[in-house]
Amino acid sequence: MDSRRRPHLSLDLLRGFHAAGRHLSFTRAAQELFLTQPAISREIRTLEEQLGTALFHRVNRGLQLTRAGHEFHRAVDEALRLIDEAALGIAGPFRSLSITTTVALASAWLAPRLPRFAQLHPEIDLRVVASNDLVDLEQEQIDVAVRYRPPEMGAGAGEKLFDYEQFPVCAPALACDPLRPLRAPADLSRHVLLDFETTLYGRPWYDWTRWFGAKGIRDMKATGSLRFSHYDQVIEAAVKSDRGRGQWCWRRRWQATPLDQSFARRRSRGPYGRRRRGNARRVLP
Repeated sequence: MDSRRRPHLSLDLLRGFHAAGRHLSFTRAAQELFLTQPAISREIRTLEEQLGTALFHRVNRGLQLTRAGHEFHRAVDEALRLIDEAALGIAGPFRSLSITTTVALASAWLAPRLPRFAQLHPEIDLRVVASNDLVDLEQEQIDVAVRYRPPEMGAGAGEKLFDYEQFPVCAPALACDPLRPLRAPADLSRHVLLDFETTLYGRPWYDWTRWFGAKGIRDMKATGSLRFSHYDQVIEAAVKSDRGRGQWCWRRRWQATPLDQSFARRRSRGPYGRRRRGNARRVLP
């Protein structure tokens, strides 16, 4: 008689392991399941403790399934498929829509439009995957992708939704400061620059770097810089720049959003002309 205690595995642990094994990434598994990366890591650790064996090899910054992990992942994949099919057969068909876009577009352009969509189509369940990676639409079961296309990437596939413009802005108090006038881009050297820092399609992205490059400006040394990884944080810092902080912000512009309107209500000013930097396109799998 086998004296070993049979592990009692929760469905949440199995789904977390299934997503992590499919992506070979705790971060992408967390994004799919709307969890944090530490939460996925804890789930995998708990599962490994219950099974008494390692399921992943940690290799540098990546993951690989162990032999036991491969075997267990195949079993979990089949089990979850059967569960999902049975649930669908009992509950009946339903309508869902999965959308992916960049983090900035998701928060500043897509999210403000979702309440209206939900009001018009209450029968549709929505899933938003915000990622700056080029998500595999079939693997991630995505219905629609809204992707930013910088000029150097060409038009690409899909239907253009709107143009995308970038231009620097500041609070009126800074634009009118006689001690630090803003008559030419070179005058930025006397100001602190607020920068949006992220990774887009596997490449580093800095707003000011792109604007300086478009203007042909090299070796610009500002008084200082503040970098933010979320676009709404950049806007909030720029809005407060009229309180004596002396900060600059690089602003993106697509169709009007609540963030844009909030910034405009604070009477932000763009001392230099705007510059078109690409467009957003709708892509279907």
